[in-house]
Amino acid sequence: MKNIALVAVTILLVSCQATSKTTPPLPSVEEAIITRVVDGDTLTILLKGKMEYVRIIGIDAPEKDECFYTQATEQMKSLTEGKRAILESKTDENRDKYDRLLRYVSVDGIDVGGQMIFEGFAKNYPWFPHPRNETYDAIEREAKKSELGLWEKCKN
Repeated sequence: MKNIALVAVTILLVSCQATSKTTPPLPSVEEAIITRVVDGDTLTILLKGKMEYVRIIGIDAPEKDECFYTQATEQMKSLTEGKRAILESKTDENRDKYDRLLRYVSVDGIDVGGQMIFEGFAKNYPWFPHPRNETYDAIEREAKKSELGLWEKCKN
């Protein structure tokens, strides 16, 4: 009986160790208030009593001197400004070179980055690998095919 118990404990310990070494860490999830929209892919938030800039993971919206900047910024405002958001981090990267938090942002159960791409206000940003890249790429192909937003207005 002691041998069976010893084997069972050994198997349990080995399986726990293997699981902890092979299971990737889960992304962290936090709640924040979106205080201001900087542009179509950058926000300021109030997180744990501190103001932070957030760069939304996986999207690229037009910059100030680019076609559809104003529309993208206004759409981001309508989706997020003043609202409570759920922020989800990547497991391998917390901030960008400008010290902005890198996060997926959801408001009212909507993935804001995916929604911006879906409506043609932003593009998928595949240059930095992220878990939703394939999904965002598929959404972008549909928006482009349907000539939504910047895909209609910004043909150069």
